Amino acid sequence: MKRSITIAMCSLALLACCAASVPGPSVRDGQIALAKGYVAALHSKDHARVMSFFHPSVRACINDKTRSFYDYIVAQQLQGMPASDYTKITITKVGPKYTPIIWAFVPAKGFPYPVMPTYDIQLDFQSSTSDLLTDMLEVAPSGSSWYLVVPCPNAYGLTYMRDMQARGDRQRAQAKQLASAVHGALLAQIKQFLSHGDTLGAAKAYQKATGSDFSTAVTVIDVLDGQKP
Repeated sequence: MKRSITIAMCSLALLACCAASVPGPSVRDGQIALAKGYVAALHSKDHARVMSFFHPSVRACINDKTRSFYDYIVAQQLQGMPASDYTKITITKVGPKYTPIIWAFVPAKGFPYPVMPTYDIQLDFQSSTSDLLTDMLEVAPSGSSWYLVVPCPNAYGLTYMRDMQARGDRQRAQAKQLASAVHGALLAQIKQFLSHGDTLGAAKAYQKATGSDFSTAVTVIDVLDGQKP
């Protein structure tokens, strides 16, 4: 009898260990629901709806000083999101030493996270040109729900952001001049890409035709995409 009890207790301990190491269905289901809802919000072009998917601790960071930073994030997501639904989702748990993606582009000391990501969600989209488009979402839970997490810029980050925006304004002014020079077959080709929501394909077509660098091509396509009826 004692041996049976011991075996049963070991079995329960093993099951508990396995359950702790693998996300349960409710965790993955919640993350998939977040991804589907967020993509649908982007497709709706509803700014407030998109913002509702930010983690409550992130939304608490939004004020008159930081609002332009979050508006910029949403605007970039709205511009870059393909018109189609994603074809593949990959969910990966990240460790405590994880480095957020944005820190590869901005100084970490100026853009701390109110809540660090606990999972990455990779969404793959198939474009009309057979190119694979990928969007990475960094997420964390609040209660039983899952949300996107992004930085909360401090004073240093806000100064850095203003400098970057000033540089971006100069680049956009140049891009408008370049966009006004796009005519004929190239313009028709770019419009075809944009009609399918394929901004990457449009940028590559412009880059190939003009010999420009990819960053310039992207800014020119952003201008032309904004001119769509």
